[in-house]
Amino acid sequence: MYDSQNYFIDSAPITLLVVPPGKSQNLAASAGVVSLPFTINVDGSLSQPVSRPLASSGRATFTFTVPKAGNYVISGNVLAADSTANSFYVNVDAEPTDPLMIWDLPTGPNWTNQPVTWQGQGTAPKVFTLSAGTHQIVLRGHDANTYIKNFSVSPASSELALSAYNGTVMLTGTGVAYRTYELQTTTDFKSWSVAGTIVADSTGALSYLENGLVPGKKFFRLRDTLQ
Repeated sequence: MYDSQNYFIDSAPITLLVVPPGKSQNLAASAGVVSLPFTINVDGSLSQPVSRPLASSGRATFTFTVPKAGNYVISGNVLAADSTANSFYVNVDAEPTDPLMIWDLPTGPNWTNQPVTWQGQGTAPKVFTLSAGTHQIVLRGHDANTYIKNFSVSPASSELALSAYNGTVMLTGTGVAYRTYELQTTTDFKSWSVAGTIVADSTGALSYLENGLVPGKKFFRLRDTLQ
């Protein structure tokens, strides 16, 4: 699946046609509407001290607004110490279901940013198709002592902005946190070549630098390697 936008440089003089990059929204766990046995810890993280079935687990909701309809991915800054403490339930605009909507987390001693996945749909990030307007993340506890500090909501498709000076081009934009993208180029829309790969950082930010731009038109697009 390719981004529906193309971007080009006409270098006599250089002219840029761009689409402003999408922005991620960050939602602190401490700002949610929280019900026991979920509790807010001293460091602002959210967890429950006991494992509970879905019906009696902790519940927390987080309200956010998207400016336009489209596909979105949700990530969280999480800590999952071991295999007995590494999962939540999560959904958007409705209660999660068991076991489809269990969010399994990789284990380790450090906080990491992880995209929401659903156990019933494999390990690929869950893509939520949302209308423009206000929505709500519904988080339910599953394992005891699994921690989350915040959520981020990002456009699932990547977007780019370009800048150029003296033959050097900088591409910046947003995608899905930790997702790998191929940057492809063409001059005629018939033959595309891979200029390189870009890995989005923990906030979804992308950047790529190209030197030695020659006169003429050059078109760029991103290919999501998971699509």
